[in-house]
Amino acid sequence: MLLALLAAPSAVSRLWSAVRQPLGGAALLFGVILIFSLLWTVAPTTQALRELAGWRVLLLMVVGLAIFDEREARERFAVWIVAYAALALTLAFAMLWLGRSIDGFQSPGIVLRNEATQAVFFAVSAALAVWLAYNRSGSAKYAYFAIALVLAVNVAFFGASRSGYVALVVMAIGVALSAASMKARVLTVLACAAAVVAVAVTSQVAQQRVMEGWQQVIAVDTASESSSMGVRLVFWRTSLDLIANRPLLGYGVGGFQSAYAEAVAERTGWRGIKTADPHNQFIFVTVAVGVIGLAAFAWLLICSFRQRTSGWMRAAGLSVTAAWCATSLFNSHFTVFNEGHLIALFWGALLAEDAR
Repeated sequence: MLLALLAAPSAVSRLWSAVRQPLGGAALLFGVILIFSLLWTVAPTTQALRELAGWRVLLLMVVGLAIFDEREARERFAVWIVAYAALALTLAFAMLWLGRSIDGFQSPGIVLRNEATQAVFFAVSAALAVWLAYNRSGSAKYAYFAIALVLAVNVAFFGASRSGYVALVVMAIGVALSAASMKARVLTVLACAAAVVAVAVTSQVAQQRVMEGWQQVIAVDTASESSSMGVRLVFWRTSLDLIANRPLLGYGVGGFQSAYAEAVAERTGWRGIKTADPHNQFIFVTVAVGVIGLAAFAWLLICSFRQRTSGWMRAAGLSVTAAWCATSLFNSHFTVFNEGHLIALFWGALLAEDAR
């Protein structure tokens, strides 16, 4: 994307056009706040700069807005994403059958970075395949529907990522709400609800993961060992105390890790585990740059809905925003490397406004 932009004679005018779009302008505002927070950060300089660099996904999103300024380009992007997902899906099932993963460390069948990344990507790709099917005819329509179905089955029945389950449900709702007629919307919503119930009843993996998470939540105050959800609750409680101490400006970019380490310095056991990420994007932003930064981040999300994008790509882009907001209640999916780059790519390629 960067090379394509640099090679374009219209690079400067394209970037200027991207920044003037609601999403581009909001990204610039939030970026400025992050930069200014370097003035009051409690983190060492190298740590603060490292975290600031983690927000470079905002720049990649702006580049996407600058490049995908034609409907045909955005639709071609969706086609290639679905094709790539279909290829990865085929490899995933092959590796699952062999009982292996690409790097040897992840669960069998994981071929895209990690379990959560693969599940979220497959969920979005399944929804894109449905939207493409709605705009195709003949054998192509049925091929896209088939790809969407198998992608969804992989997430629901062969994956163990709770983020994947959430993203799949949110994207399905997005597909339903984007239907052309009210009758189609109602039928699609009912079909999605039936599918969710069917998965909840028949998928042992999904049942186990959901119940496991709930049991970890209710046992957090008595547990002798850390757990995925238990440690998150401790992170959130401690982070809320940090926010109460410095609500307006926060601890500066990169400051979460230092502030949290000081807050748990006298704790023993797993409740004293130090972390650089509270596994909640909104809490993370508030600790770093206060309620002012949280307001700017919320404006960034709102501006994704203000993009004047044509066609079904708008529904796709907004569904991605909703999915990331939902999964980011339990993770920091706007800033972690894998999911952060995905949202930047999807935002830029799906929500770019048409060139005038």
